Amino acid sequence: MSLATGLAVFTVVVTAYFVAYNVSQFAMAGVAGPSVWRYQRRRNPRNLALVARLAAPPFVSIVVPAHNEALTIVDSIRALLALEYEAREIVVVNDGSKDDTLATLKQAFELVEAPVAFEQPLKSAPLRGVYRSLVEPALVVIDKINGGSKADAVNAGINAAAGGLVLVIDADTMLEPDALSRAAMPFLESPDTVAVGGYVAIANGCRIEHSRVTDVGMPRSWLARFQIVEYMRSFLLFRLACASGNGVAYEHAAKIGMAKLTQVTIGFQLGGQSYREVIFFESKKDMDRFKENKIELSAQVSAVAAAAGASANAKYVEGVMVFTMQKGGLMYEASVGGQKLKYEKG
Repeated sequence: MSLATGLAVFTVVVTAYFVAYNVSQFAMAGVAGPSVWRYQRRRNPRNLALVARLAAPPFVSIVVPAHNEALTIVDSIRALLALEYEAREIVVVNDGSKDDTLATLKQAFELVEAPVAFEQPLKSAPLRGVYRSLVEPALVVIDKINGGSKADAVNAGINAAAGGLVLVIDADTMLEPDALSRAAMPFLESPDTVAVGGYVAIANGCRIEHSRVTDVGMPRSWLARFQIVEYMRSFLLFRLACASGNGVAYEHAAKIGMAKLTQVTIGFQLGGQSYREVIFFESKKDMDRFKENKIELSAQVSAVAAAAGASANAKYVEGVMVFTMQKGGLMYEASVGGQKLKYEKG
């Protein structure tokens, strides 16, 4: 094969790949669009205001690992303290910073040392101290030896967290004022919800005052602009479009109709990969619930990898047992809580 022929073949392959890729993205936009529309209808200002005004809203602990963040840590914490959601605490974990992070926090928020009055079931590097603020009761600061990873600092923060819900963010992350109200709403709508996620945006090009985005703009760098497009594709298209599927329903080895699966609470726990599910119902009563579209897999339901001998570990939960297998052949376990099944006869 000559060089010219090789280049021509390579060009055709690359072009075909990008054409197929872009067609798939447009198809995902059509699938994800209705989900975004439904989300916007449910997350209206009135519903968010109701969450904020509940007598006993879910208490949220915001865990903020910080390592050498002396220059920005005060502004970041003040922004978190200014969130509209009142039922929250901020747990800052000073992860062995070598700069003045802890001293800056002590001066800005009048920190005083407090006893370690909580259990530590998650392993982390030893704590050097716990501090509470005299001016901001919702602020807790954990000082610890550096554990070599962010996960170690997160473990220490979760141990100290008093909330039933935990949010872990970086010290330089900014939240919208109503972010916690939006995050808490799925837990109020469905008690089976175990986790929620949010849309991450890039602040390059935006005007920021007091750790708040006051004017949204585009960055000058084309690389950053392409990154914005990629974030939108990943969070608003790919994850939503992949959280659904179709299947065939059988009863006594005979096809009785079709089944449609949608994710109604949390995103799939499989990294967005394509996979198969085989769902068994324990009794005729459970099968009838499926036919009446009354099956929604709760947080207690988890899938078992469809490997040899897997049936020994499989159990019915709420009348349902789930096996999964990646379409590529790799077998693994997964969380399937939040999936809803819809039956169509025929």
